[in-house]
Amino acid sequence: MSAPTRDTGSGGQPRRTAWWKSLLAAVLVLFAAVLLLRTYVVGLYSVDSSSMEPTIHGSHERVLVDYLAAKQVDRRFGLVVILRDGQAKAEVKRAGGLPGELAELQEGDLLIDGQRLPPDAPRPEPIELFVQGEHDFAAGFSEPGADFAEDARGWHLDARAHGGDAGTGGFEWRHPLTDDYLTADRRRVAGSRMVGDALVDFELCVDAGTGRAAWRLTERGDVFELALDVGPDGKTEARLSRSDVNGVFELLASADVDVSPATWHRFRFMNRDNCLRVDLDGTLGLLTHVYAANRPPPTEEQQHLMPRIAFEVRGLAVSLRSVRVLRDLHWTDAGVYGTRGPLQLGPDEIFVLGDNSAESLDGREWGPVNLNEVLGRPLWVVWPPSAARRLK
Repeated sequence: MSAPTRDTGSGGQPRRTAWWKSLLAAVLVLFAAVLLLRTYVVGLYSVDSSSMEPTIHGSHERVLVDYLAAKQVDRRFGLVVILRDGQAKAEVKRAGGLPGELAELQEGDLLIDGQRLPPDAPRPEPIELFVQGEHDFAAGFSEPGADFAEDARGWHLDARAHGGDAGTGGFEWRHPLTDDYLTADRRRVAGSRMVGDALVDFELCVDAGTGRAAWRLTERGDVFELALDVGPDGKTEARLSRSDVNGVFELLASADVDVSPATWHRFRFMNRDNCLRVDLDGTLGLLTHVYAANRPPPTEEQQHLMPRIAFEVRGLAVSLRSVRVLRDLHWTDAGVYGTRGPLQLGPDEIFVLGDNSAESLDGREWGPVNLNEVLGRPLWVVWPPSAARRLK
């Protein structure tokens, strides 16, 4: 009987040897691809400071960076990873001022070429301070007046028994409006600097009655009010007004709106960069008004006594849900660049800022950053996996 022969495959080499060579080649190609990708296309960087809170939570999050975008810094407030000359560690900041611009910080706002940004300019997302359903009512607001109830459907205020204008219900924001933010586990970290610009998101349902429901935002010597006046015929008018601390209101804009009884409607009321805006059910800028400057308060003590955010209802039974209190990013006056006067940027320079301005070392101390010091654009938070999210 003849002995069995080995199947060597083509070329006389054992197939097992050929399989291992193919596997080794695939591993080498994969390793080279990863190395090239890591060197020239994307990389991972850790963020170990609080300067970008709450956009990126410091001390433990890692971001995926697109290197190919290193020289494409053409979007205001876009995130950038920079490695400044003489520094050993890269940092994440925002590009506030772009090449060739004149950048300046005033009263927490960014001015470009001597002007505040227009209402339709892209901006970073506002920072949450309170979210209904995540935080207890008492953690954000004072004890409500009139008949108040809370259940799984929302907050309910009934001021009908108080005789319309003769009685009111409502509540007030019980904190100063400072540069607070929420941590990854949704706890509020108290800030140290007063913030000017506030926003409130909410859904409102008019349950019954005739009267008014109004939100108020206060900044320095101004009180800005969004009022919904519900008439006996069921028609509703939205009114945007401004008053001084003495309570004399001036109508800025108004519109008839379809706020059907027993139907939820989503609103956003904001005061941002000296622009008041009201959005309703996806319609952006239903009411808009740009003003030149805030009135000064009679005294600083009186300013601090005024509630920064308040809700009032007269003659109506209403329900609220999905209430969020937010603030705009507020750039403090630390440093000398852009804070003591306009900063002229060269054709290859940008002015970078940290979101957590009071705790950030950034362009206010360093001055302009050259485009050669930009490594790329952070795309995603990728670590820890539970915090993975796309960065805007």
